[in-house]
Amino acid sequence: MSALAIPKPGSGYKNERRGDPVRHSSRESQPVSERGSWERDYQKVWSFAEGRLLEEEAKIYDDRTRIQGSRNGALGFRGRDLLEFMIRETRRMNGYLKEMSIRGYATMLKCSVQTVVNAMKALIEAGFLEKQRRKIVLNERGPRGHRKCVQDKNIYRLKRPAKATVLRRYVLGLRKQKQESQAEMAARVRAEANAQEMAKALVQNRPPRLKPEPPHYAALAKYAHIGRSDSSS
Repeated sequence: MSALAIPKPGSGYKNERRGDPVRHSSRESQPVSERGSWERDYQKVWSFAEGRLLEEEAKIYDDRTRIQGSRNGALGFRGRDLLEFMIRETRRMNGYLKEMSIRGYATMLKCSVQTVVNAMKALIEAGFLEKQRRKIVLNERGPRGHRKCVQDKNIYRLKRPAKATVLRRYVLGLRKQKQESQAEMAARVRAEANAQEMAKALVQNRPPRLKPEPPHYAALAKYAHIGRSDSSS
């Protein structure tokens, strides 16, 4: 069964068979080609480490773009699920994401087709996904002399957007600073307790009973004057 090519708007040609998945000399679609052509640029197998890193960046990006009071961020949990599934698919399909249609993704994720479409739009707008339409050029020609084209499955490519990478480094830096401040606070508390114990030991003329954990020596030197003042008196 052949279908007429969809003409360009304003051409004056009336296509009576509308709704068929056909494209005529579409600039957005690329012809389906064999291995070694433009489709090779879309081949990438994401390893487990790279996949975990991409999932972490997507999770942080989604959390940081979440508006107060809303449940999800810019990607949503369906967008993250789709991203994780595509990462696994690259390992199964030798790096290509072109064998499964949108309906196939909806079946695997157990959701509606519109949900997958919205998730793909969110990933594309955020920069995690790149889509390229493909077409099959037929030998049959239409009434205007052009070769007919049939739309094929899209090909996708996962990417690491720069803004998500920078955001991940920023968030991890904040977490590291927070952990370091907590460690310094614990060391300061131990140093204060040890300094007080040293002062009591000097007054009572007994050996100090310091905590088993080593104190922060800089903070201990800061409070060392307590023992000297008590001893001088």
